[in-house]
Amino acid sequence: MTGEAQPRIRGGPQSTSLVLSLPEVAETGFPRVTRTRVLVFVFETSVVTASMTPIDLAGLVAAEPTDDALETVSLPTRIVFRLLELVRSKSEAAVRRQEEEVFRLDDMRVNEGGTAFLNGAFLLQREISTTTSDLWRFREIVRSLTDGKATIAGVDITNQPSSGNLLNELDSLLDQFGQLKESLTSLMELHMNVTSFEMNKFMKLLAIVGFLGLIPSVAGGLLGMNVDGNPWPVTLEQVAFGIGMGMAVSLYIFAIKGWLR
Repeated sequence: MTGEAQPRIRGGPQSTSLVLSLPEVAETGFPRVTRTRVLVFVFETSVVTASMTPIDLAGLVAAEPTDDALETVSLPTRIVFRLLELVRSKSEAAVRRQEEEVFRLDDMRVNEGGTAFLNGAFLLQREISTTTSDLWRFREIVRSLTDGKATIAGVDITNQPSSGNLLNELDSLLDQFGQLKESLTSLMELHMNVTSFEMNKFMKLLAIVGFLGLIPSVAGGLLGMNVDGNPWPVTLEQVAFGIGMGMAVSLYIFAIKGWLR
């Protein structure tokens, strides 16, 4: 089994094989999700697991709460259900931590912004997409068991309430991931809109300054470097006053038009 094997199930009359992706999210810092691919072989009386990474799978499965509705099924089937519940609970922890990260990024956008926010947002978006993809494949495994398209070592569990409840919980989790992705996308769009608005304000100010600079430039171009010796009675002070008045009038027009806001 390679570390990149995708979650899937293959059932037969005597045995069933599953590939599960067990997510583990960091409790502090950035909620990066590491995934342990677990290969599960289910037989009539036993279950064999293998993984590329050392993991106390037996302890994790034993820690999962027992569903009383599963007391009537075989031990391998109960173990499989506990494995499925383990993946669900780990995925639930991932969505909770990623939701906390969205709130933290929102605070960062308000207080800091800049490239740090965008870098964190893009990284989180990638984590959410990957986790959602794995959860969707896992949901399809549970759906195939619930619909009777797959069995656990030949045992049909379509009438088990536990499988239906698990499927509903996974649907709810996928909806949460979808809402989380939309919230993050909205934050990124808001940040870009605010940045674009600030850039537009700067460009507007730059355009006004450039226009005001045209007035003395045109006057200087028409009159030359100085007015001494010219055949009209205009002094340098009068020219400077006229330029100043022209710039003041332009600013007044910009103000009443609302272009200085």
